[in-house]
Amino acid sequence: PDTKIRNPFAATATVSNNAETTSSPECLPFDGMEEHVSTIVRLVADLLGASDSQSSLNLVTKSMVYGILPWCARVLVMIEKLPSIYQEGCQVLTNIFDLYITTAFRLCSGNAANEKILLGIDTKHSCFETVDLSDYDFRSPSPGFGGFGLRSQQVQTPPKPPTSVSANPEAELCALLPGESDGLSRLQGFIRDAQKSLQGIAKLDLVDNWIKDPAMKDDTATCEEEFAAATTDVLTKRTAVSLNLVCLSLAAHLVTTELSDMEESMDSSCDVQLNAYRDRLFASLPPFLTLLNRINAVRAIRGRTVVQKIVSLGSVWEESKKLHEHANDYVDSLCDFMALIWRCLVSDACRLPQGIVTTIWDNIVRAGYMCLLDGFSKVTTCSTEGRALMSMDLASYFSGVSPRSLSGKLQVDPPLPLPARNDQHVEWKGRVDTYIKIYYFPPKDALAWVKENYQHHLPGHSLALALSTASSAQEAKKVAKWVKQLYDQGDNG
Repeated sequence: PDTKIRNPFAATATVSNNAETTSSPECLPFDGMEEHVSTIVRLVADLLGASDSQSSLNLVTKSMVYGILPWCARVLVMIEKLPSIYQEGCQVLTNIFDLYITTAFRLCSGNAANEKILLGIDTKHSCFETVDLSDYDFRSPSPGFGGFGLRSQQVQTPPKPPTSVSANPEAELCALLPGESDGLSRLQGFIRDAQKSLQGIAKLDLVDNWIKDPAMKDDTATCEEEFAAATTDVLTKRTAVSLNLVCLSLAAHLVTTELSDMEESMDSSCDVQLNAYRDRLFASLPPFLTLLNRINAVRAIRGRTVVQKIVSLGSVWEESKKLHEHANDYVDSLCDFMALIWRCLVSDACRLPQGIVTTIWDNIVRAGYMCLLDGFSKVTTCSTEGRALMSMDLASYFSGVSPRSLSGKLQVDPPLPLPARNDQHVEWKGRVDTYIKIYYFPPKDALAWVKENYQHHLPGHSLALALSTASSAQEAKKVAKWVKQLYDQGDNG
């Protein structure tokens, strides 16, 4: 027998002959349903948009069509025929759901370390433990203009080696912000319980490389296009894996509804447990999808590489006698690559529902802003001119991912559809722009801004900004402790 472990998480490549009869979300039997169920159904409708049946089926994974749904149906039939195995059957159903959930999480996150970072387990505030104060130059603020306390330093010492990038920067960039963390504790408990239930049954480490990131062999134009196509293929597979959690949630609802019709002759305690499991799944789904969509996008644009390019510029940020007229090259490279991804997403070969394409693109654009913010926060020594160059890089990125810029980059016949304008892109740009400008504030005002806005930033970003206000290592330690208290205890910390 063939003992090779196969990867079932690939989008279905063929469409059955009766695809035209496929039910739309409006046809599903969820009349008179609870509010949390109707929310999931509306999410399905938004994701599918006005797409045809083929583009909808291209999103459904083989593991869902040929695995999860048939197995759930078989277990239900067995329970109906053999009521005595009701309790064992319910346990099998939850194991089936847990197996998909934990496997999907691993395929998108990449490894167990990234999973812990995304869930905020153990490494929630690791930046406070790993910060190296030797990276910072603690000098008095420069005089500024008209008494304005500019803290960007005029470099008079030899430049230091670039700050190193952490081992898991992509997962760190995708973690939920404090202002978004409602429901995170429920998600933590749900995922950990699912992983615990599968101990001795499934080895998640075996699926780490089921969906690998492609590698670019050289930097020629043809290879860049092939690399973007391969990247988009991986991205759509991971997106299908994550968004099929919506289908899984609906399957869980259908299963519990079917079992409730059998409960007169069954163990009611098991029915209560399965209903509780379904409710936990529904409550965990929104933050779970947010995390998976983010990590899929950051991995697609090679977030670690982008951050490393920003940090490795080193002396470019420290130059104090040169006014730059153009943004750094890494911005153009990033925007060009993202344009190629967009072209692949809207191509006939991809045929994803419009709602999915929009979701992927918005997460990719957000990932770019987060990489810029993270890279800028890791520049520990920067001149006034360096900060101005950061603002120029940000403006160049904002322009480079705009629909107008994409239209210029992708001059093909017939013209490709362009992404719709999204006000969130302006909001994300504003956050990075404000972050850069806070370095011009007097120390007292900068710390006040950190306290007021920390819920909209990752701990490492707030810490980097706060440390720039310190004039000595001793003061930096006090500032770091204060920032940690903000994230641990809130404004009263």
